[in-house]
Amino acid sequence: MLIIGTQIICINLGDARAVLSRSGKSYELSVDYKASRKDEQERIKAQGGYIVFGRVLGRLAVTRAFGDFECKQVKIQTDAGLTVERDFVLCEPEIRVTTVNAFTDDFLVLASDGLYDRFSSAECIKFATKHFLKQGGLTEQDPQVVARYLVKEALNQRVNSDNTTVIVVALGKGL
Repeated sequence: MLIIGTQIICINLGDARAVLSRSGKSYELSVDYKASRKDEQERIKAQGGYIVFGRVLGRLAVTRAFGDFECKQVKIQTDAGLTVERDFVLCEPEIRVTTVNAFTDDFLVLASDGLYDRFSSAECIKFATKHFLKQGGLTEQDPQVVARYLVKEALNQRVNSDNTTVIVVALGKGL
């Protein structure tokens, strides 16, 4: 993610997500590229691949990623008997540009799937807002403290065992 002037440029592949708090509501700046997505399943199946237990070729839960070469340049046999290489996992990111509104935009939450497996985007924004307000509002609270509250809630209260990384970025409006 880049913030340049009033522009937020969100570049995503994989299952991390960026969510903006806009007037207290969640506004997703990215989408998760998981094997459970119908459009990604169709793309993979159309190339001769498969999804098993929510994983590409039974191995990887994401459909777009850097690395993960075991799901790239995979040799398969076509119906015509030809051997071809297919990239079932792509490294082409989604790019979204959003204009920050100084009157409505409060903060951003960038987090791995470990958080979003336990929080919806709306729950995440509501929880973070509560912790900003609890301690005096955005201008008085350190966003790192709010990020820690989110991680602790996901790991301890919502019993998540997946990797959980959270970054909270205050945009300066104040709550």
